[in-house]
Amino acid sequence: MMELENNLLIGEQIVKKINIMFVLLMVNIFIFSGTANAAVYSTTYGDVYGLIDNDKLFVGTYDKYPDGLVYLEKQGGVYEGYWAQSSSKNRCANSQIGRNETPTFYWGRLVVNETANGLYGKWSYCDSNPSKTWNATPK
Repeated sequence: MMELENNLLIGEQIVKKINIMFVLLMVNIFIFSGTANAAVYSTTYGDVYGLIDNDKLFVGTYDKYPDGLVYLEKQGGVYEGYWAQSSSKNRCANSQIGRNETPTFYWGRLVVNETANGLYGKWSYCDSNPSKTWNATPK
């Protein structure tokens, strides 16, 4: 039974990596095809180049760290996920998948609500409860 659970977990991680790779590819296509305004968000911490896929998944990259990643999945009416980058003031005990499928120990949780004016939520370092403000409005 334990082997089956491990195989399911590995399968879920592979699907997540494929989703991230696909959406990052789509973000780059939007940016370089001249439709970047539809995919660029001004956030509390700089610009994010993001894509919302079928109102269920938001994946984006950001300027502040060239390897920065925002990964959010819609859970009910809220997007939940994480941000990740290659360095930060806090190093986490466990890793997350970062941009380019690179594991990183510098990440945090992100919980975001979507409104007509943009995305509004909270973030944290590592796996602690999000309490810091993160807002994103379309440019």
